[in-house]
Amino acid sequence: MPNLNSHSYIWCGVVLCCVGEYITSIYNSMGNFGKLPLNCPPPKAIGTSNQIMYRFVNSDPPTPSDFISLKKKNPGKQYPNSTLECQACGLSLYTKKQDAIEVKKKIPRLRKLKIARGTLSPNSGVIKHTPSHNSQCHYTWWMHINQQPWNYFQVI
Repeated sequence: MPNLNSHSYIWCGVVLCCVGEYITSIYNSMGNFGKLPLNCPPPKAIGTSNQIMYRFVNSDPPTPSDFISLKKKNPGKQYPNSTLECQACGLSLYTKKQDAIEVKKKIPRLRKLKIARGTLSPNSGVIKHTPSHNSQCHYTWWMHINQQPWNYFQVI
């Protein structure tokens, strides 16, 4: 078990810390995420710190096209609110392999996809817990623009 300070907590196996809000505001002001809507990533997103995460991908091995946000895939799409638009600018991840497997069973369009596992290094961006009715362990990842996650995610 990692050493946790009084401001840290664990959700779905990810250690979260209070410094995330500060880190997010610095990253966004430096332009490390490219063009994003105002307040995106959200202030409560936290810096990545060697978390093991799971993602749905088409290819084995994963390719750059497996790491394109919904917003980039559908640039003209309108979102009902800024929170959903911001999430569409990020990438969906899961903290638990079993959770990803269960979501894959529930959602028909995901059944043909593969599950890839990767470790998010401290400089890969920020994440925020964004649970849905399909998964309590869903996170959104806003990666830094120079990341090449296809090099550190492997299909399992």
